Amino acid sequence: VEPGRPEALAEAMMRLLADRALARRMGEAGCERVARLFTLRAQAQAMQSLYQELLDAPRSDRTAQSAASRRRGAALP
Repeated sequence: VEPGRPEALAEAMMRLLADRALARRMGEAGCERVARLFTLRAQAQAMQSLYQELLDAPRSDRTAQSAASRRRGAALP
């Protein structure tokens, strides 16, 4: 569901409530995705990349880059 569409979100939630098998499949797929993408190794590498990006930036750009990295979710793969 696209952001900013509360009616579509409500419909999707009602569908999941009505279809237990679909809800189970989506839940299992979500768990598998989290286990695959959000490993300790991936998070450590993302943090290391962020620190390196900040260290490599000219001093005047560090504050702006840090804010931009946080906005785009640098710790997420």
